[in-house]
Amino acid sequence: MKSVQHCEDYPTIMRYMDLGAVVDFIMYVNKKKFVSDRYNIETFFTDIDEISMVSDDYTKVYEHFEKPKYRKPAHDSSIHMVTTDAYTLTDGPTIYLADDVEKIARFCIQEAKIPDQVMKDIMEDIEYNNTLNTEITKLEHDYEDATAKDEEKDNKMSNTDTRLSPEVR
Repeated sequence: MKSVQHCEDYPTIMRYMDLGAVVDFIMYVNKKKFVSDRYNIETFFTDIDEISMVSDDYTKVYEHFEKPKYRKPAHDSSIHMVTTDAYTLTDGPTIYLADDVEKIARFCIQEAKIPDQVMKDIMEDIEYNNTLNTEITKLEHDYEDATAKDEEKDNKMSNTDTRLSPEVR
């Protein structure tokens, strides 16, 4: 019910709902007779002109399906997201919210069963990349310092490379 309440409190969010998906949902629940006659399309809407995206009718339908008898998980499990449940992570990027990110990361690594040698190689590559990043940052800083000093001088030369010391070049 929090979802419905959120939509009612912030109605502008409804503009981001996919109308096609909403229609598909309504057609599906009507076809499978998951709704009582009261919510059936034929009885709920007497004229097609009554149906619009700005109507509050979809919140009534949603509230109906929030009842516990209709709430079923989309998948039996989703905790094994790097192995058996990876197929559930579809249709774009996935955000996994957690209070203890490191604990989840350790679990994912353990679950993936990455061989020790591969993990060792990955860690060596990460350390090497960190070393390169540190060196690049230092060189960029040195370059900025050298060019800033030369820009302050009154007698600028036309070629930047000739103003820099050999170490910076």
